[in-house]
Amino acid sequence: MSTARAHWVELPISLELTGAAYTVRLRLGSDQVPVELIIDTGSSSLAVLPTAYQGERDASLQASDLAQQLSYGQGAWTGPVVCSDLRLDHSGHHLANTQLAVIEAETTDFRGADGIIGLAYHSLDPAHVVSALLPAPASQSWPWPFDSSQSQSAEFSRQLQAQPRVELTPPFTALEEHGVVSNRFSLLIRRALKRALPQARRHPENQGRLLLGGGHELAHLHDGVVVSIPVVHDRYYNVVLQSLQVGEQSPLPAPALRSSELRSYASNAIIDTGSSFILLEDSLYQGMLDRLAQIDPRLLSAIEAFGNTLKNQSGLVDATLESLPWPELKFHFRGVDGATATLVLSPAHYWQHDGLRVGESWFMLLRQLPDWPRQSVLGLPLMCDQMVVFDRQEKGEGVIHFAAARLPDGA
Repeated sequence: MSTARAHWVELPISLELTGAAYTVRLRLGSDQVPVELIIDTGSSSLAVLPTAYQGERDASLQASDLAQQLSYGQGAWTGPVVCSDLRLDHSGHHLANTQLAVIEAETTDFRGADGIIGLAYHSLDPAHVVSALLPAPASQSWPWPFDSSQSQSAEFSRQLQAQPRVELTPPFTALEEHGVVSNRFSLLIRRALKRALPQARRHPENQGRLLLGGGHELAHLHDGVVVSIPVVHDRYYNVVLQSLQVGEQSPLPAPALRSSELRSYASNAIIDTGSSFILLEDSLYQGMLDRLAQIDPRLLSAIEAFGNTLKNQSGLVDATLESLPWPELKFHFRGVDGATATLVLSPAHYWQHDGLRVGESWFMLLRQLPDWPRQSVLGLPLMCDQMVVFDRQEKGEGVIHFAAARLPDGA
């Protein structure tokens, strides 16, 4: 492990705003406008809605001839790229001339948040030089010179994507390059879905921490053994999943990507803070169901019942769930130097009780999306009660460390 002196900033994060994604409060512009941004290791961009950040009031804004159009999952956005001040907190941690997109057209549901901050790599933060598309006499993309219907049209999208492409500097990369923080960050959380309480009270388990620049050397924040999983590609936080084990049954092998999928997806699993669920590759998901049915057929019946309630965006109301013999799930990864690294997912984390509404329970493992590659997306449930360190300064492409989190009451 690196012994270099760490520059780090601790920031509170919360599920309270969105219910299903953690947000962090940062400040933008000359007036230090507070914005609540979703934390996402599956993307790299800093993007904000104009309802939260009014660029015309920002004396530090610098316009450009760039625009960003990104799509991922089921969402997308389009808007101008500008530079402005980014402040992490009130202690002076500050980065001038931070590149960000102001979202003028979007289909992404930010669930009440003001935008998103991606913590991945350069390849996921593209923009396009749009000088050729700007109506005269405009030479910059800010203020946005296109109306809403044009911005959302398929023809405009085709034209924008045909313009020269450049890579923006992701916000975390910029913070590291300017010496504000070290080249790693840590997440400490307890839940994947907001825990509801009666009378709209806030539950302390909905709070967490984001340590920009800090890692597992902060021993007061974790207990026990550190499990280390190498990152095998810097497209996302790509890792190699070897198998999934249901209780003490024989492990289910995780298939490798097809050769046609390697260039675009790099490995058969990613660690993604932007995913509220764990999305298992199809054969792994079906194998898990088969193994659970062998333990007790009632387990499969409960999952099927949840599937019906999920169609209505609701959890399952079933007082018997916690009395059923739910097993631990063990995820086996390719570890450091070829060893096997194992993460254990407890029933309390793959069944999130009192999720979003009191009395509702959510099964946090889903089958992969249609037409998705042979890749599992390992989201927030696998990180619950963990200190997860995305250490990008480790050898190769970096290492992700997991250790049992030590969180004080109310944090």
